[in-house]
Amino acid sequence: MRVDRLLTLGLFNPVKKATDWTKTPRIPILMYHSISEQSFPGKHPYYQTHTPPEIFREQMAILQELDYKVISLRHAAEFLFSSKMPDEKTAVITFDDAYQDFMTHAYPILMDSGFTATVFVPTGLVGKVSERLLNRICLSWDELAELSRNGMEIGSHTITHPKLPLLPREKVSYEIAYSKNEIEERLNREVESFSLPYAFPEGHNSFLRFYYGILKECGYRCGVTTRIGRASPKDGEYGLRRIPINNSDDERFFKAKLEGGYDWIGYLQFFKKFIHSSFV
Repeated sequence: MRVDRLLTLGLFNPVKKATDWTKTPRIPILMYHSISEQSFPGKHPYYQTHTPPEIFREQMAILQELDYKVISLRHAAEFLFSSKMPDEKTAVITFDDAYQDFMTHAYPILMDSGFTATVFVPTGLVGKVSERLLNRICLSWDELAELSRNGMEIGSHTITHPKLPLLPREKVSYEIAYSKNEIEERLNREVESFSLPYAFPEGHNSFLRFYYGILKECGYRCGVTTRIGRASPKDGEYGLRRIPINNSDDERFFKAKLEGGYDWIGYLQFFKKFIHSSFV
């Protein structure tokens, strides 16, 4: 039994629908990684980072059925931090790690659906297989150039996909700045978005102040994290929340995530990290 699904569908989504009075604008930013049949036996569905192509196609069909307009991350940030939100339902689709299976599986489905996506690239791993990325191959620069020409937004995911809070500050700056510069030089497009690898460092305020400052200094306009929930202005430009999507999200669960029924997990996630950091 998957407890988070049970509580979302049986409790939190119905309560949210019945009591949601907030006027705070929110946009669901969907977080994908690999679109493939590969799975990791023994891992709880919450931690799976793959979605089979047919399930991904079904999820895109649900977005169409519900009349969602899919926009780039930079446009979503513009809406969230302006005084006017779009009239129609809006969502963002993001992919961390720039796996090569995005090109073979996700991209054709997105094009068929008329949707865009934001792909976050670890520039030092482009065209390579890396243990840090579960021995999967990343997109090549030629593939990224094609995606960029055809409406996909390309953002930075550092150079080497490290845990940034564990690095010296000068290496953090280098990972953030050089990755942006290389993408811009290779693709001749401005890079405005950044995705922080691994878990968001809740409570590490000194690092976060430095991290946000570097992003701003380098010219990034927005950044996403692994914090769970729909994005809102309260997150700040560089701390936007996302909703993890994977192979275990059936139609009801997927719709509940879009509607905000899964946002409660973000609070649980925060307290779990806070308690852990208090005892280490």
